Parts: sequence; structure tokens; C-alpha cells
Amino acid sequence: MVNWKTKFQLPHLSDWNLLLQRQGVEVTSPNIPAWYVDTSQYHYCLFLGVALGVSPFLLLYNLILQQRPDGVSKSTIKKGTITMAKNAHLTYDDRLTIQSSIADHLSFKAIGLIFGKDPSTIAKEVKGHIKIEVKGSFNPCLHQKTCTHKKDVCKPCIKKFSQNCRTCTEACYEICPDFEEKHCLALLKPPYVCNGCTERHGCKLQRHLYDAKYAQKEYEAVRSESRQGFAISQEELKRIDAIIAPLVKQGQSIHHICIENADDIMLDEKTIYNYIDAGLLSVGNIDLPRKVRYRIHKKKKPVRVDKQCHVGRTYDDFQEFIAVNDTIRMYI
Repeated sequence: MVNWKTKFQLPHLSDWNLLLQRQGVEVTSPNIPAWYVDTSQYHYCLFLGVALGVSPFLLLYNLILQQRPDGVSKSTIKKGTITMAKNAHLTYDDRLTIQSSIADHLSFKAIGLIFGKDPSTIAKEVKGHIKIEVKGSFNPCLHQKTCTHKKDVCKPCIKKFSQNCRTCTEACYEICPDFEEKHCLALLKPPYVCNGCTERHGCKLQRHLYDAKYAQKEYEAVRSESRQGFAISQEELKRIDAIIAPLVKQGQSIHHICIENADDIMLDEKTIYNYIDAGLLSVGNIDLPRKVRYRIHKKKKPVRVDKQCHVGRTYDDFQEFIAVNDTIRMYI
């Protein structure tokens, strides 16, 4: 008999306990709350989800909302769940939720359900923003507990009262001939980070952490870099430079070159000047006799307006005024 629950990789129902407890719903049963769902309903959602091509777990979630008890409001259960638009970017608050959820040992499936995202999206977010930390008595040596060296790694040894090298606080592993790096096997499987690990405080290995603040900074840096620079390939730059550079050195102006070679260059005159200013072409401003004589224009600073000037003058204030004074005629 086919185990459909395993075949379609549904999350364990105990994930809902952690999710509901975090939303303020009291869970009395060690597995699932009494008002949650029975086995037949669970299998029905599984069958219906497979037939319709819909996630059975989401159908189960909707079933919970329909048969919730009177003491539990819909907003209590649905708070923070499936509120993100499709293909929307994660915010800083979303990353804080991911960080706390990993610490609470929620699976990627349960975390993805909070945002209405696929578990692979959460996994990519975590693996793409791992923060490496080295703290405390860091010693990544595989033989850190069985090391037999005694004051013979560092010469001369600076620790007078230390007998064994494995108790030394110095980075002896950097020069030890028997050093073999130890890797944590727990990082090879979800959640791929040390958040929530029970052995984290006594571990001497490199820390792989998911930090919401660090992840947000990396995301903003990547987004900023993608909006900078020029949208042109190196091959296209070489082609344009091969046309412009020889003519500029012959004394022709950029304006004349762009007019005479418009079909080959296919760029605006201002764009060519921007490329020269950025140093993308083999010719520079020094090769343009007229431009070096131009004075650099100073940009005027924007005038700061006191925000208090807008108090009571917004469009919403105008609509409220019209609603109260409905006898006033509007002439357009």
C-alpha cells in the first residue's frame, strides 16, 4: 500500500502545534488540539489536494479556519499567515519571523506556510544569507579531544602552566602538522544553520547562523548593486570604442561622430559622454578639446519644507471637509 503522506511529503501535524502556540492558541493535546481535525478529514484533504493539484496542507489550514471553536477568532489563527503576495520580496519582519521559527525548530514547510511560500524559497533564503561567526575557544581540529601533543607544536611554548596542547587557548591548529578540519554534519541538512541547536553553547566549531539583520543588509546591498552601473556588455563596449576612439583622436567631436555614424553606434550623444566620464572607453575627457574648458555645473540643494505645513492640507483632510460641509458646491 502506498503511503501517500510520505509520497507527497506532507509536513508532520506536530508542526501545527508549534505554529498555533506561537499565534496564541492553547494546545492541550500532545499531538494536535481536539478541535483540530480528525484522521478522515486529513485523508480527505490529502485526496482532494492530489486530485485538484492543490497543496493538501493548505486545504487542511482552511478546514481549521472553518471549524475553529468559538473561543478562538479567525484573526488569532490567521495572524501572520498567508498574508504575503505572490513573488513579493521578504521584508525585515519576515526575516525576523524566519529566524525565530528556526529557533523554535519549525520545519521549512511550516515556515513557508506562514508566508504562503514554497519551502524551497525559505531554504534558499536561509542558505543564501548564512553568517559565519567564530567565538569563544574556537578549535576546528578533528583531534581536539584526542590530541597527544604536549608543548611541541608552538616553539617556544608561551603557556608555562599548560601541559597538553588541546587545552591551549592559542590557535595552535594553524601550525600543527596533524591538523584535520572537523565539519559539522548537522549543517548538511535542514535548517543548515546553528540556530536552535542544543549543542551550540559548547561547540568549538565555526558557527553558521541565520541572522535577520545580517540577511536584510545583504539583500539591500545586492538590490542596490543591481541598480547601479550601465546596462551594456563588454562586447558591445568594445564595438563602440572601436568606432569612437579613432575618430576622437582625429579631432572629431562626439556630436559629429554620433551624427555621421548613427546607424553603427545607435546610442544617444549624452550616453557616449556618460561612458567617457565613467572611463568605459579608451578615450577620456582630456581627448575632448572643448569639454575640458567647460565649467562644472553646481547642483542646487533642494529646499527643505517643514512637514508641519502639510498638517490639515492633505487630500484626506479635504475629503473629510467636503463630507462635513456637504452644502458647499464644487465648480470644476
